[in-house]
Amino acid sequence: MKGIKFDKNYTMTVANLKKDILIKIESLEDAFLLEEIHRMLHDALPSGKHYVLTGEQENALNDIAVDIDKGEYVTHRQSENDLDQWLK
Repeated sequence: MKGIKFDKNYTMTVANLKKDILIKIESLEDAFLLEEIHRMLHDALPSGKHYVLTGEQENALNDIAVDIDKGEYVTHRQSENDLDQWLK
């Protein structure tokens, strides 16, 4: 591709990959595709938002962490097996 630089392994450098993507996005007219690209980027990039937990929620999470450390938990597979047995 003209103007795109590759490294010694014939892969595009990150900077050139970004430039290529921007050029392609600039030329897009497909609203659905643009919305999908926007969604993918939104999901992939950190938003800077953090959940604010109440004291009760923090305590519950701390209690869960203690239970896990003690081995007091049921795996997903175990719970599926228990459910299968219960439904018989």
